[in-house]
Amino acid sequence: MSLRPAARACARPVLGGLLIAGSAVAVHSVFDAPLPTLLVGGAVAALLYLPVVYPMRAMLPGRAKEGATA
Repeated sequence: MSLRPAARACARPVLGGLLIAGSAVAVHSVFDAPLPTLLVGGAVAALLYLPVVYPMRAMLPGRAKEGATA
């Protein structure tokens, strides 16, 4: 039994999480006030996370493209 399919499925979410963590540290080092940190941090996190993880929506049941095999 190979763990490669599970590792492949987890790669994008893990990468997205690492990008969010890195952006949180970077934004926190730039801003001192809580509100700007929250607003800018949320925007930066979304801009980094969504392009990495959003394409995975095709893996959801009922979202696969026609002709694609599972």
